[in-house]
Amino acid sequence: EAAGTASFVGVPVYYKDVVVGVLCADSIEPDSYDAITVSFFGHFTKLIGGLIQSYTGKYDLLQANRALEIISKFRNYLSETGNNKKNAVCLGLIEAASSMIDSATTGTCIFDAMHNEWIVNELQPLDSRSEMVLGASVDMNHSIVGKTITTATSLKINNLENGDLRIVNGEPEKIGGSFAAIPIKSMSHSYGALFVEAKSQSISQYDLSILEILGEQAGAIIEQLHFNDMLDSSAMVDSTKGVLNRTATLSRLEEELYRATDFTMPLSLCLFKIDQYMLNDASIDIVDELIRHVVSIVRKFVGPYDIVGEIQNSVLALILSGHTSQQAQLLGEKIRKEIAISIVEINSRRFTVTASFGVVQAKPKD
Repeated sequence: EAAGTASFVGVPVYYKDVVVGVLCADSIEPDSYDAITVSFFGHFTKLIGGLIQSYTGKYDLLQANRALEIISKFRNYLSETGNNKKNAVCLGLIEAASSMIDSATTGTCIFDAMHNEWIVNELQPLDSRSEMVLGASVDMNHSIVGKTITTATSLKINNLENGDLRIVNGEPEKIGGSFAAIPIKSMSHSYGALFVEAKSQSISQYDLSILEILGEQAGAIIEQLHFNDMLDSSAMVDSTKGVLNRTATLSRLEEELYRATDFTMPLSLCLFKIDQYMLNDASIDIVDELIRHVVSIVRKFVGPYDIVGEIQNSVLALILSGHTSQQAQLLGEKIRKEIAISIVEINSRRFTVTASFGVVQAKPKD
């Protein structure tokens, strides 16, 4: 409807060189405003722009600090548990996400190679309502989480409908009104998804961006674990101890069994285990140093052609071609005594270590 405006003045409000508002006035009197009015309004627009910049800057700083706290919480969880396995990474991700969003359900989905499908591997809180979801197969074609995994992009729905499939078929009814699925990914691969169902609040875009950063960090850690597994499975020598790893040791043992059978020569296997009481309170670095110390003693008593490897943590295998069990037993006893009387210095601390050993001789049909 006509307002009868005869005069109008409008002065823009700027924030970072962008017009974010207009301070304006109108009057039914003609020629009510002049250059002095515009200048007068201009002072207020500068004040408003400065206040907006100050408030926005403070808000951004608080949000950045919050994001840093959440990321630090995730990293601290992994360092405190001392466990970098895939499930531990997922649990750390859930803990960090739950601390920033009041969620009804928070969980992760990863690929299960044994069953060749994507499953819900971790879930919190675990109660009668959510138990049916844990371990279930993700509906990759119709669920929100399935679309996130296949596209490696985040999906957020602030108003869930009853018919929306969130994760798996037969899942419990929704509690909250908003749901988000965030990919766990690296630069080149997708390793799963984190999903969050908020109880009441809408998941903001800023919260989503923090969750995406967490997902990328988790993806990078999981990728590193994959690379480590690939290296361990393909490498022959454990570089930290200077002996053959388990895979290489078992492979060489099989070769020596065939050689012993073909040339009708004795073959003995001697296992050395550092006694457990030494390992109970020792750190990983000290255990590795003790194993290297035992390896150095073993090598003094064997030839360069004898095979020294690791079967499992703190258990060394010595494969002796041409040795009967009696000869291997005498050699093992010499090594055991030398280990018991030797002293190793680690970080200005002196240790003595004992080891137990056992011997078996291969039979022609083994």
